[in-house]
Amino acid sequence: MRNSKKLISLVLAVLMAVSMMPFSAITASAATSGKCGANINWTLNNGILTLTGSGSMYDYKYYGDSNHAPWQSQSSPNYDIKQIVVGNGITRIGNHAFSNCSNLTSVSLPNTVTEIGQSAFDSDYKLPSIVLPANLTKIDYSAFMSSGLTSINIPNKVTTIGDSAFFACRTLASAVIPDSVTSLSRSVFYSCEALKSVTLPSNLTAIPNSFFNNCKSLESIDIPSGVTSIGSSAFAYCVALKDITIPSGVTSIGYSTFQSCIALENIELPSGITTINYSSFENCSSLKSIIIPSNVTSINYNAFKGCTALSTVTFERPSTTHNLTTYNNTFDSTAKLAYTGSGNLGLLDGETVLEEGATLSDY
Repeated sequence: MRNSKKLISLVLAVLMAVSMMPFSAITASAATSGKCGANINWTLNNGILTLTGSGSMYDYKYYGDSNHAPWQSQSSPNYDIKQIVVGNGITRIGNHAFSNCSNLTSVSLPNTVTEIGQSAFDSDYKLPSIVLPANLTKIDYSAFMSSGLTSINIPNKVTTIGDSAFFACRTLASAVIPDSVTSLSRSVFYSCEALKSVTLPSNLTAIPNSFFNNCKSLESIDIPSGVTSIGSSAFAYCVALKDITIPSGVTSIGYSTFQSCIALENIELPSGITTINYSSFENCSSLKSIIIPSNVTSINYNAFKGCTALSTVTFERPSTTHNLTTYNNTFDSTAKLAYTGSGNLGLLDGETVLEEGATLSDY
């Protein structure tokens, strides 16, 4: 009986001690070794995560999901990982493999890696740089989203860069995209606030939607001559962008393409443009003049609204008669704007005619 009482007292003491521990201390911690691919093993020792073997890694989900990477617990992210060493023979980095490694300082990838999966390095990293494998062909969706990269050189075998690949890499200052890239997706550099220098592929034909949106340090960009379309919001909120040349082959500019580019002073629209989309230049408050090409038949809502410095709009005379349709708030109602052109410009629908030297208040 006395021994039973002692045993019960011991059990109660243990339970009381456990109940007083923080919840995080009693949740299952991550393992220190295991498998992360059919033929890949991993070990975590003193902050160094080492992967050895061959072939493709397994795909995982974000750390809060039950299918998280095995080197983290379900309730806590990869705070302990400081170095990642991927062994020769491994060919693919799995989805979310190293996401949220917030204290990561170095990554070593072998040249056998040909693909980096979705959100593989997605996190607020301290990682300043990474050398991408020479044989890499694909950078998937959000692969380096919010990482701490300061520069990136993409190998010349890469053909595909996925949506938001470098989204919100706020310390990324320069990037080089080689000519091998044949597929670019939207929002690749969205909110890369320190980005100043970008080299685009010379064979590029389109700049996707929101590609440079909110790149606050971007002052200039060389757009390859083969580009024929610029997507919606592609340069929106690039507040340092002063000068840009649009190639002559561009026939389409999306909505809000240059919205709130407050430093933009000069821009020349290609002759092949037929529509100026809504909010294309809204709040470009430093833009002083604009020439509307003769092929333009429509200027949409708010296209130049908020362009308070815009003083001259020149309409090129078309070689053949056509109507030019404008919509509400095409130009800012507070601007002291003069329309100029050659003689009496009958370009508007209905009975409205733009006359040389007329001011906005006349209409």
